[in-house]
Order: sequence, then structure tokens, then C-alpha cells
Amino acid sequence: MYSNKIIDCVMSPKNAGMIKNAEGVGSVSNEKCGEIVRIYLQINDEIIKNAKYKVLGSPEMICLCENAINLMLEKSVDEVSKISKQDILDTCKDIISDEKRYQASLIESAIKLAISKYNKSKLKNKKENKSK
Repeated sequence: MYSNKIIDCVMSPKNAGMIKNAEGVGSVSNEKCGEIVRIYLQINDEIIKNAKYKVLGSPEMICLCENAINLMLEKSVDEVSKISKQDILDTCKDIISDEKRYQASLIESAIKLAISKYNKSKLKNKKENKSK
């Protein structure tokens, strides 16, 4: 049986979807379980203005993604890059089973990958602008 919070996240997700032309996208999978999480970031002046996720995973994974997105909104890129799996788990205290806690690591990895891709793109654009 799932908690009311998990049921609410699954039945009424607020942050699910994708962002066209996202500045940062991170996708991570767990080949063992077949789970996939993709994080999309819209960034303006180094602030996360919008974030979305797409996930193929359990109800717990959906709930963790919902809450991870809430942790990121209106935060700086630097702050978001420091979000840990424990920070994500703390948003769902006592409702994520021990066997599903690893999912927070997948989400953390997807966030860090999205930030990394954003930073690489920003650096590439700076270099291109300098050479013009």
C-alpha cells in the first residue's frame, strides 16, 4: 500500500513533462531494473526558472522526482549542483521503502548531468563568441 503523498504525486503530477529547448538535460538509467529518469532545466541568469522530469519507474520514483524538482525551482545553478540524494530522500521522509532509496541516487545523477551539460554548453558558447 502506498502513502497518500505517493498516490497524490502519481495521480496529479505537477512537474512531469519535458521542456523544449531546455538549457540542461540529464538522463540516467538503471539497466538492472529498467528505470529511466530524465531531468530538463530551463535556466535564466544562472537561476532554475523551470524544471521538468520524465520517468519510467515506480510510484516512489515519481514522488521523488516531483519533490526533487521542487527543490530546484528558483535556485541558482550552483545551489542545485549541490543537491544530494539525501536532500531528495528528506523530502519524502518515511514513505520511501529501503529497497527504493537508491532511486534518489539516479535522480541526483540526472540533475548533476543536466547541470554539467548546461555548463559545457555555456562554456562552448563563450568560446564561440570570443572567436567571432
